[in-house]
Amino acid sequence: MYLKTFIENIEDKFPKSLAADWDNVGLLCGRLQKQITNVYVALDATEYVIADAIKKNTDLLITHHPLIFKPVSTITNADFIGRRLISLITSDIAYYAIHTNYDVTNMRIIAAKMLGIKNPVVLDEQGFPDDSSDDENPGIKGFGAFGEVNETTLEEYAKSVKNRFGLSNVRFFGNPRQKITRVAIGPGSGESMIKAAISKKADVIITGDVSHHAGIDAVASGTAVIDAGHYGIEQIFVNDIKSFMKRTFPELTVYAAPKGEPFITI
Repeated sequence: MYLKTFIENIEDKFPKSLAADWDNVGLLCGRLQKQITNVYVALDATEYVIADAIKKNTDLLITHHPLIFKPVSTITNADFIGRRLISLITSDIAYYAIHTNYDVTNMRIIAAKMLGIKNPVVLDEQGFPDDSSDDENPGIKGFGAFGEVNETTLEEYAKSVKNRFGLSNVRFFGNPRQKITRVAIGPGSGESMIKAAISKKADVIITGDVSHHAGIDAVASGTAVIDAGHYGIEQIFVNDIKSFMKRTFPELTVYAAPKGEPFITI
C-alpha cells in the first residue's frame, strides 16, 4: 500500500478539519509514494520509540503527540527534535501525527465509557476556529466529556480511575467522602478545562498535569480534581489505534510501544 493511499483512508476516520487551530496533525515527514507494510504506534516520538521502530524495520510511525509543534527553521543534531527527525528521515520512516482530531472523535468517548459516564457531552469547545464545524460530524468539536455516573465518593471514584486505567497511582484534591455524580473528563494536560468543569457544576474532573494551586482553587470553586497524569488517560490511544489499524488494514503488520513508555515506575 502506498503511504498516500493509507493517509486518504486514515483521514476519512480522523479528519484533519477536526483538529484544534493550534495543532499540527497529519504527515510531518516522509514520502507519499513510499510503500508501507508495517506501522508502529506510540504516544510520543521519543528516542526509545524511534530506535525501536528502526529495529523493527518500520515504514510508518504514528504518534498522538506531534514531534513538531512550531515551525522548524533548521534540522540538525544540535537539538532533540532535529536528532529525532534525522533518525526518521535517514531510516526512511514516514511520520504521522493524530492529535486533537483523535481527541474529539475517539479519546473523550473511550475515556468517558471507561469511567462509567452516562450520555456524555462535550466538556470544552475552546480552541477550535469558528469556521471549523464539520458537516459529517456535527456536535463533536471540543475537548473532554461531561455526564453523570452512579453515585459514589471521591475516594472510591479515584480508586476506580486508578484501576480502570491500570495506573500505579493517582492523586486527588478534595474531600475523600464527597459525593460524586456529575463527572468531567479532560484527557492529557487538562488544567485549562477545569474552568469548563466548574461552569457545568461538575463534582469532579479527571485530568492530568494539575498544579497544586489549580487543584485547591478548583476545590474552593466546588469541583474536586483527580489527577491521573498526562500519560495516564491518553495511553488508550496506542491500543485503540493499533486495533483500528488491524481492522482497517489487515494486510499491515502493526507494532505498539510498550505500556508505560516513556516512564518507568518503581
